[in-house]
Amino acid sequence: MKTKEIIFTITLIIIIILVISIITSLKPNGNHEEEEMQCIADNSKLIVSKTCGHCATQKNMLGEHLNKFTLLSVNEHPELWEQYNLIGVPTWIINEKSYPGVQSITKLKELTNC
Repeated sequence: MKTKEIIFTITLIIIIILVISIITSLKPNGNHEEEEMQCIADNSKLIVSKTCGHCATQKNMLGEHLNKFTLLSVNEHPELWEQYNLIGVPTWIINEKSYPGVQSITKLKELTNC
């Protein structure tokens, strides 16, 4: 009886793995996410500072897409403080309006209409 239970369990595990593989293969290949991140990048600028911990958090959230974004550093361009009336960094500039603080990808999609 134990042999039948072992065979049944192994068969069940194989079926579950196959179902998961099929579902995963049917998912979009990431192009949709790629397009959304490119849209956000095309419609925004991110102002950061070299010593800003929250800026590092925001950059990490962008992950592999970070290189798509226009990053402006207040260390290299101190005039940005006055130009955008910054109260801190990171600050997103979208349609010439400032959005201070770390923003979620969902919020950035909303703000950029992506």
